[in-house]
Amino acid sequence: MKTYGRYGPAYRRLGQLVYWLNRPIYDGLYALNKFYRPESRFARRSGEAMQAKLATGAPVYLLGLGPGGHNSGAALVRVSNQAGIEILCNNEEERFTGVKHCADFPESSLADLRHRLDDYGLKPSDLHACLSTWRYMEFMAFGLRLAAEHAPRSLALLRSSAASQFNYLHALGAMNAPAKLARSLGLPKPFPIIATRHHDTHAYFSYGCSPFNDTDEPVMVTVLDGYGDDGSVSLYVAKDRQLAPVYQNGSMFDSLGVLYSVISSTQGGWTTLSSEGRYMGATAWGNNNRLTNPYYKRLRQLVYFGENGEFHLNRAMASWHLGGEHAPYGKALENVLGRAVAPKDMWNPDAILRVDDTAHSEVTEERLDKAAATQLLFEDVLFHVIDHMIRTTKSDKLVMTGGTALNCIANLNLLDQFDEAYYRRYVGRNTRLQLWVPPTPGDAGAPLGAAYAFAMRNGVRPQVKLRHAFYCGSAAASAAIKAACGTTSEIRFRMLGNIDDASHRDRVADFTASVIAQNGVMGLYQGAAETGPRALGHRSILANPCNPQPRRPPKLPHLWPPLTPPP
Repeated sequence: MKTYGRYGPAYRRLGQLVYWLNRPIYDGLYALNKFYRPESRFARRSGEAMQAKLATGAPVYLLGLGPGGHNSGAALVRVSNQAGIEILCNNEEERFTGVKHCADFPESSLADLRHRLDDYGLKPSDLHACLSTWRYMEFMAFGLRLAAEHAPRSLALLRSSAASQFNYLHALGAMNAPAKLARSLGLPKPFPIIATRHHDTHAYFSYGCSPFNDTDEPVMVTVLDGYGDDGSVSLYVAKDRQLAPVYQNGSMFDSLGVLYSVISSTQGGWTTLSSEGRYMGATAWGNNNRLTNPYYKRLRQLVYFGENGEFHLNRAMASWHLGGEHAPYGKALENVLGRAVAPKDMWNPDAILRVDDTAHSEVTEERLDKAAATQLLFEDVLFHVIDHMIRTTKSDKLVMTGGTALNCIANLNLLDQFDEAYYRRYVGRNTRLQLWVPPTPGDAGAPLGAAYAFAMRNGVRPQVKLRHAFYCGSAAASAAIKAACGTTSEIRFRMLGNIDDASHRDRVADFTASVIAQNGVMGLYQGAAETGPRALGHRSILANPCNPQPRRPPKLPHLWPPLTPPP
């Protein structure tokens, strides 16, 4: 069959040669710094020691660590034969620093984790092992492979600015993580770290805490990511609480996540990791009809849909495989979407795509139609992969993870696509797709996933299903909240009641409902923070959805004086 476009590396063998020459070098460098591959002798002995300890009936404590890149953080889990894997905390560094997708070594997360250890009567030396969220040594060799596959033009990928959120400088910096971890925990020498394949962190946690972790039927697990340390697509089938990989694409550029990130950023005017959700929201204003959207048919040529659920980027249209975020469009793609917003012009969305205006200008309507076309293509690729998984496994249970699983519009349409009629016609079953997406499908959940992967590979069966997502940081005491409110005269506050008392809880709920009904904006701050990017009630801002201008300051002086404080 003849295809049109260019797919795959230009110099595949050169890339493989560069990879195999450099892999042992980076393995050795990281090992010298006490950072080990998951299949190393050190990792194997650590797993055997954990199994021996569990056999005595004692629990084992594992530390999951995201030392940098983006969404750095630290997680603590308790593993036992009786309860399986229990989450004690999943601290995201951004919750402490206020920096979105914080890439710093998670000093604050580890400081809070030390307090958790104190609460359980444990010392840092009681931690059995530390598991990282990336095989950084693999990523270094993999990155050099990519830089060689389209040489000499693709050597531009070695610039740190080619990928603003995660690049080789972050990976090299992670080499010092064992020493930094020891300093954070107050230990006298570097704390050894066992690397975890990045996509495995997503897959093991998402399946292990899912409602499907105890079914006898096969469960589909998909990781459609921006990229990991060896590719961007990983597919698994889980059965009897064990995960088996069935496909890995081995490419950073045949990536659904990178495609959406690059287009949403270069069309919306926001930096990656902050562009995707905004662009997804903008699609609601555009033309979402595949027949009449003026950009969709041409944009669809950006992807080749192969056999067995595979898909490939058309490298005759895109050029981010040559220089990353610099000049990401080829001439053919520029003819469809127009010129890309340059990195220096990012973070000026009002000049690019104003979706708050109900009466859109002609140029804004064009940009919104382009956003809708991108979303339609995203869903085409997603449906293509899931259709193949369903037909080969006959399963109706899907765990979807990786950063792209946060595209909630696609998730909703996925359920509509694979309904009862689909299953009757193509699978011969009277059922429909059941979907589970954890609250942390992206890298915020990777520290937990590293610990889950290590435990499950060493025979621990996941037993506990995720019941909530309030695992990030320690809950603030009432005294600390009062002290914070008293730091400025611009804040007035009054004690409404104790939420541990049912009657007081009702008063707080009534007051909240009254404020929102009168177009006020209400913030909720209670307990530990949510882990993951979705606000679920502990750190949430609530507003009246019927009000088109919820950010307009409310006039509610009459609500405050009549409120009688509880006795």
